[in-house]
Amino acid sequence: MTFPSLTVHQSLPAVVRDEVRISMDVRYQRGDDVIEARSLTNHAERSWDEIYEGWSSEHADVMHYWSPDRLSYAPWDESLLQPGTRRIC
Repeated sequence: MTFPSLTVHQSLPAVVRDEVRISMDVRYQRGDDVIEARSLTNHAERSWDEIYEGWSSEHADVMHYWSPDRLSYAPWDESLLQPGTRRIC
């Protein structure tokens, strides 16, 4: 199932205990568009080096695939998190 980011949604409780349900948040933009630096952080609260620790050299081509030195960054806008300042049409 795919839907835009402003769609209000939720999932039902998992009822099959021996299977894993995977949810992804995937966003796309042009490579030359400005990006907010925190968009490149992970949800594990660990550095990327810690996450990649133990990976074999054969996987080096997918580590740090976003090549941050080629990106343009914009500062974080805290107002985007304030419900009173956001309007969903």
